[in-house]
Order: sequence, then structure tokens, then C-alpha cells
Amino acid sequence: MPEKSSPPFPATVDPDFKSIITESDPTAFVSLSHNGEGERLVWDGRPGAGGGRQILFFLYTAAYDDGQHVEVRLEKDTFGSQAENYANNYAIPFGRLPRCVRQDVKALAIMTGYADWGGATDHIAIYSGNVYENLGLREEALMHEACHTSLPHFGSSREWRDAQMADPAFISNYARDNPEREDIAESFVAWIGLRYRPDRLAPSVRQKITDAIPNRIRLFDSVPWSSMHPLTLPGRP
Repeated sequence: MPEKSSPPFPATVDPDFKSIITESDPTAFVSLSHNGEGERLVWDGRPGAGGGRQILFFLYTAAYDDGQHVEVRLEKDTFGSQAENYANNYAIPFGRLPRCVRQDVKALAIMTGYADWGGATDHIAIYSGNVYENLGLREEALMHEACHTSLPHFGSSREWRDAQMADPAFISNYARDNPEREDIAESFVAWIGLRYRPDRLAPSVRQKITDAIPNRIRLFDSVPWSSMHPLTLPGRP
């Protein structure tokens, strides 16, 4: 790969990108229903957990107005009577993401403790100790992880690789250091901010995005996304 310029940002789940999507924005979320409890195999990134493991969860189903249903899992041993509050705390913001990155997420697995959130094959692993909402970045973190679940094919496409090669930089240090795994998610968050919430990015941030990844932006612009609901482009109803 040709030598690149330094990335303009450390990451896109970062204060420069906070509030691209906020709790005042529309959500596709409709309802939450309790479905008892059960064990589920999830990716557990907490220290000493060792990756995939079976955990006993309180189980809920979140319904969305575009027909999506997502299982919301709350670690039974730790959330107790607060499980439903925590379920809503993530199921409602999840509905603010564009459907194209929600579409392959079958579950939100919410666990206690501190670890990096993770987008697995069919679920997002969320750790309540990593409180992105306190930084104004809850929806951005969810969007990043949803990209891992719903867009891995896009990130491995020839078109993406060509755009990656042609651009002068990666959008972030995190994308540069993990080009196969993180570049698509990092770049997508920046593109959503640039196209759908430009008024929430500083002018200097918008310029850095367009200077760093012009070919990736054009590729995102050209994709016939299945649905961006509930996001709408500025100036459109």
C-alpha cells in the first residue's frame, strides 16, 4: 500500500464526532417485551473471560417500526431489577441507527464491567462500565459496532480496497492500525456525520474528513443502501 498521510483523528468514536446522533433524534424503536431468561453464547471481552462463553441473561424483544426485532440480553447475575431500564437504555438508541447497519444485528448483549464494545457475527456486546453516553457517543459507538455485524462484506470488497488504496489517508489511527477490521466502521461513522449531520461537525472536522478519504466518501455516496431509516438527508422530510 502506498505511503499515507497521517490520519486526522485518533478514532471516530471520539469527542470530535459526538452528537452526530442524539437522544433528540427519531428512533425506529416501538416497544420492549420481556421473554423470561435463558443462556446465550456471546463474545465476552472482559479481562479473563476468554472470548465466547455461555451466560445466563434476562431476555427481552425490542420491536422497531421497520419490522426489525432484536433480542436484548441483560446479564442476570448483575442487573436484577434494573434489567428493563438498561434494556431500554440501549434498545431505544439502537433504533436511531440507519437500518442498513442494524439489519444483521440479531441481539444486543449487555454485560456489566468495563471492556471495549464489540460487533460479533450476529450481536453487539455492550459493557455497562464503558459509559459512552456520558461522552455523547452512545449512538456513535453502537453504529461503529453495528457496521462490524452488517457490513463486513462491504469492507472486504474490491471497490472498498481500491478506494482505500487511492485515498491519501485513513480517517483515524484506529483504522490505520487495523485496516481490515476497523476501517469500514471508522469511515462509515465519519461519512454519516458528513452527509447526514454536517451541522453537528465543526467545519475543520468536515474538511479533514473530505481531505483524508475522498474516494471512500464517493463510494459510500454511490451505494444503493437498503434503507437509511430513520435518518434523512438535510433538507428532506
